Parts: sequence; structure tokens; C-alpha cells
Amino acid sequence: MFTRRLAAHVVTERDDVAYVVSVGDDGPGRALTIFGTTPEFDVMPRALSILHSNGTPTDGTVLVDVGANIGTTSLPAVQQHGFGRSIAIEPERENVRALRASVALNELEDRIDVVVAAAGAEPGTAPFRRGKRTRNGWRAGAGRLGVEGEDVETVPVVTVDGELASRNVRPDRVGMLWIDVQGHEGHVLAGAPGLVRRACPVVFAVRPRKLARAGSLALLIELIRSRYAYVVDLRHGDCVPRPADRVEAVIGSTTTSDILAFGRRS
Repeated sequence: MFTRRLAAHVVTERDDVAYVVSVGDDGPGRALTIFGTTPEFDVMPRALSILHSNGTPTDGTVLVDVGANIGTTSLPAVQQHGFGRSIAIEPERENVRALRASVALNELEDRIDVVVAAAGAEPGTAPFRRGKRTRNGWRAGAGRLGVEGEDVETVPVVTVDGELASRNVRPDRVGMLWIDVQGHEGHVLAGAPGLVRRACPVVFAVRPRKLARAGSLALLIELIRSRYAYVVDLRHGDCVPRPADRVEAVIGSTTTSDILAFGRRS
């Protein structure tokens, strides 16, 4: 409580990476500050181990981190896991403020590009409800795209392929696409046809109710089935790859998880 009265942000460290966190954060920043970890700290190495053991190296490649939040995926990706660069896409202003501060604090400005936007199937703009306001006045947690009502602002929407083209990054230089966007994962993947065509490894958050509410579930399943060979539930079970044709069953077997899709469909 004393810290909340003194500062809007705190700095916490994990594995020699410093993270700037809003004291009102009730998302990854809260878990990181209180428990010293977040799910992605376990999920990323698990995904990389599966990819490397199946002959898909990622060292020196580009990570595209959609829904980057405060950087708990992008920062360790380039600092610890061998990625050469990250393109971090995030629309929530409070998260962006913390993310940019963390990038600077870790001296990673030349390796992490922060894109202040949402990502979707087509470029344009969309209404975005910011994370909730805490009793201390700061925003907290993830916002929601495409909703009306209180605390809504218009944000730019980009496509993953468009951002790669604007930075002259060829699709074959991308080692992983990471998507955590509150149910819009299918729309984001639809905006990355260059990556989908070559079955670029993708880790996507799974919250079936949110996917259905955003009209994204069927699209996500179709895209994974059409191009990918395998899917793995990274949070539950034995982490053994299953045929991508079973992605609907894998998604339906959980309420919250992260799924890796990889391997070009023959």
C-alpha cells in the first residue's frame, strides 16, 4: 500500500531482465510482481524445445508478438531465448508506456520495435475499450477491441504482413508469431497470410468463450487446419504434438491455454 501511494510504476526483475510494471496492473505485471513469474515464462521455453527437437530452429530470427502487453514475451525472447529481434504490437497506452520503459531500461531499443496499434485481418481503425481504471486512477490489465461504451477510444489496426513489409522483414526471417489478443487470434492470423502460407510457427492464446464472442474461433480453426501439420497444448497434458486436424478438439478441451501450431501441411 505504501508503494502505491508513492509511485505509479515499480521495477521488478526476473532472470536479469527488468520489467516496468504499473502498480494498478492486474494482468501479467501483477503476477510477475507478486509471484515472480507469468505463464509465458514457462510456455515460451516449452514451445522452443518442441520446435528445436522437430528441426525448426529459431535462433537469430524475428519474433512477432501481438498483444505484447508489458513485454513479458518480447523481452525474454531477445534477452534469453536467442531471437534476434521482436516486433511488439500493443494498443493499450498504459501497457505501451511500461513496455517502452522496459525496453529502454534493458537497452534493447535496437532489437525490439514497439508498434502502438491493434492487429487484425485488415488495416484500418477500430474502437478499443481500455483496461479498467483502478481505485488509484491507473489503467490495469488488457483492453478489448471492437466494443462500444465507456472508456472507448479509436485505435489504429495493422496487419502482421503489413508491419513486416514496412520493416523489410521477409516472412522466412520470422521464427515465431505469438498472439494473445483476448479472442481475436483468428483475425490476427488472417492478417498474416505470408506467414501462414509457409506455416510459420505460431503460439496463440486459447480462451474458447472469448474466441467465439469475437467471431474468431471458426476462422482460427480453418487457418490452422489448412496449412499446419501439428498442434500442441503447451499448458496441459504431455505436450506431444497432435495432427492439426484435431485443433478443434484441442481447443475445446481447455478453458485457458496456449497452443503451438507448426510444420507445413503436406
